[in-house]
Amino acid sequence: MSARIGIIGAGQAGERQADGFAIHGDARVVGVADLDESRAAHLAARYGATPVREWRDLFALGLDVLVVATPHDLHVAPAEEAAARGVHLMMEKPIATTLADAQRIVDVARDADVRLAVSFVHRFREEARRAKSWVETAGTLQVGREAMATRRTPTHPRWLTNAQASGGGVLMYSAIHGVDRLRWFFGDEVVEVSARTRRYTPDNAEVEDGVAALLTFAHGGCATLTANAPTYPADPAVWETEVHGERAMVRMRTRGFAETSSAAGAERYVPGEDEETARPHYNFERQAADLLAAVAAGRDPSVTGEDGIRALEICLAIYSSADTGRPVEIDALRREVAA
Repeated sequence: MSARIGIIGAGQAGERQADGFAIHGDARVVGVADLDESRAAHLAARYGATPVREWRDLFALGLDVLVVATPHDLHVAPAEEAAARGVHLMMEKPIATTLADAQRIVDVARDADVRLAVSFVHRFREEARRAKSWVETAGTLQVGREAMATRRTPTHPRWLTNAQASGGGVLMYSAIHGVDRLRWFFGDEVVEVSARTRRYTPDNAEVEDGVAALLTFAHGGCATLTANAPTYPADPAVWETEVHGERAMVRMRTRGFAETSSAAGAERYVPGEDEETARPHYNFERQAADLLAAVAAGRDPSVTGEDGIRALEICLAIYSSADTGRPVEIDALRREVAA
């Protein structure tokens, strides 16, 4: 389908989203909004788009799809305005910082019959897809682990260490991808969380630098999640997932490999051996194509607003457990929010 794309937020996420849509001949980035006008102008110039300071001015450009890549606590208003205008949505993760805001975004999109995608873009990497396909034949997953470490650098926006704007630290900005991956691989919902968080960099007074959590799934399986965002070099960045089912083990490293082992033998995949996966951010291209196809077909995208809510619930349960020093049930968290 032919689509006119507007981008709110000209930082790293907005830039990658814009590139992901622009590669498709039937999509055109027509506007970029950012309070930093020079940054908006720089990104807009790449596509011959119109730079604006106020995001509401994007709608005058006749948008079909709006990408929201703002600080996490500012997602609701653009979503409401887009839905009211019949504009489809690509929301950066996390979908919001509170369950009430997340539910509001899902509700307005559903009521307006617009497509809503949440950018768990790691799902679109080929090594993740290969690993997921092997998971499907591994039998019921019993245990797993997710480990990530990625350096927090001066190029990251300052609001990431502002608790109000970001909703949290390494968990909300990075490790939420791992939360989503565990839920995706297990094909089940998390029912209980036990966790601890740590803060250990000198310039970060508000949000966590590290987290360790145990997630228990409805069928009884469990997985650990660890995440670390130091200021010292942590290269290459680590994004590893390993799960064990009744019939096979599956392991992957983002941008590195996917492998499986079972009684039938072993198999391994390494990305980058073809033109598509050699491009560093081809997963954004796949994600954009998925949303465009969903809009054309009138179906849900592969990653939905409900996926965004479920991942946010788990993250908030992790914070609650870390604050109280006790396990937190997801149902109890939902009841507390609803009260």
